[in-house]
Amino acid sequence: MKPNIRAQGLIEYVALVLIVLGAFIGMRIFLQRAFHERARETADTFGQGEQYEPGVTQITNER
Repeated sequence: MKPNIRAQGLIEYVALVLIVLGAFIGMRIFLQRAFHERARETADTFGQGEQYEPGVTQITNER
């Protein structure tokens, strides 16, 4: 009976690893969106909320 107990323990560890990996894969999209939102907020801070538009945006060197 000892080999069965050992196999069951191995299966439990594999199931645990799969659950943890599944959670990370599921959270990936939320982490990616949060990262992109933070990058956008930072860019908006530097651009005063405006985006560059070729032919329309006027660039000035104000200091």
